Amino acid sequence: MKRETLEQFESYLRSVRGLSEGTIRSRAANCDRLAHYEGDLDAHFDNDRMEGLLARLTYSTDDQRRGAPQRHRVPINGNMRNGTATLKSAATLYWEFRQHDGRPLRPHDRPPRPTLARQSPRDQRTRASADQVVSGVVA
Repeated sequence: MKRETLEQFESYLRSVRGLSEGTIRSRAANCDRLAHYEGDLDAHFDNDRMEGLLARLTYSTDDQRRGAPQRHRVPINGNMRNGTATLKSAATLYWEFRQHDGRPLRPHDRPPRPTLARQSPRDQRTRASADQVVSGVVA
């Protein structure tokens, strides 16, 4: 990542998201590592609003049980699901940073969801329930 972009991202995490300095450093390093292996995050955002990258950063409990290979190119030493979730969290924060235009964040300001086709039925039900709660449609 370009140093200037990294500094702007860190400033966003500090001033808008109110994250601690340790978390800011960790998320910035995660994004830098992600860009090293997956390509420029700004290009991913400009291409498809990071939808493809965020989809590749999905690794479910079912994937873990089956020993499924990761879909992204970032090497992970340790727990694949936790490592992938950490990278996805950082990428989501970068997506928010790119979306941000100085206004306060709203609950519906979130990245596009990956398609449900690769998720287990349990994950699909959980996602559907979470989306209903966020959108105000509670059964």
